[in-house]
Amino acid sequence: MTETFVWTDPDGTETSLQVERQTQGRFAPPTKFVMDTSPTMPGSLMRSARHESRRIVVPIVIQASTPTLLRDSLRDLNYALDPVRGPGTLTVTGPDGYDRIVNAYLEDGMGLDETLNETTNGKTWQRASLQFFCEEPYWLDATSTSETIGYAATTSTFFPLFPLILTSSSVFGSATINNTGDVQTWPRWAITGPGSAIYIRNLTSGEMIYLDTTLTAGETITVDTAPGTRTITLNDGTSLFSTMSTDSVLWPLIVGNNRVQLEMSSATASSSIAYSYERRWLSA
Repeated sequence: MTETFVWTDPDGTETSLQVERQTQGRFAPPTKFVMDTSPTMPGSLMRSARHESRRIVVPIVIQASTPTLLRDSLRDLNYALDPVRGPGTLTVTGPDGYDRIVNAYLEDGMGLDETLNETTNGKTWQRASLQFFCEEPYWLDATSTSETIGYAATTSTFFPLFPLILTSSSVFGSATINNTGDVQTWPRWAITGPGSAIYIRNLTSGEMIYLDTTLTAGETITVDTAPGTRTITLNDGTSLFSTMSTDSVLWPLIVGNNRVQLEMSSATASSSIAYSYERRWLSA
């Protein structure tokens, strides 16, 4: 299986990109070092390092059977890549079939060199070197890892959360979520009532989320822990951020095993907790 590149515009329209030669910037993201120096000592002292936003260059060729169709294809591609419309998604499918995505804006490359001669661009094809700006440095799984945990967990085994025990008075369990990605990632939780006094604990990192609220049967709270989009929302759209305790942290799944404990008082057989997340990768 050959590697493929697909651009998905803000409207969800997909465009296959014919990559002509090697890309740039798709593997290790740029890193910023924070260092201290002293006027009396040589060298410097490393304080921290972090990954920065990245740029990815994708050289492509656009081909058509006639000059008129080529011009139409270039106009369509220019519209699909227009950054003013908002970010799109670049998807890379590797030779082994994995899909990884990154949200991106086209920064440069569609100005085009229209010089026509035998050594550059012909009348029915055109080269372009697309430079994408990616706010986040990481590639994500195209498909989420997810699981729903309900009352039947008392007799069933779930992966990667297992075993979970639900009773009429509480929803609880010690479980392991194994984040096999390259860096930490941010889960989403959906808690369906009835229930109250909701705890979601990461025993590995020592962090927890506590929501001081009560759910009636059929009501659902969705907790999105991702920076930039952090929300705690009831299914009718009401924000419940104010119900989170001051010592709570919208914690990530660290790399490796995460021991997770879930608690909810006054639960019934209708109560459940679901999670989903995408692993994050340094390269595609």
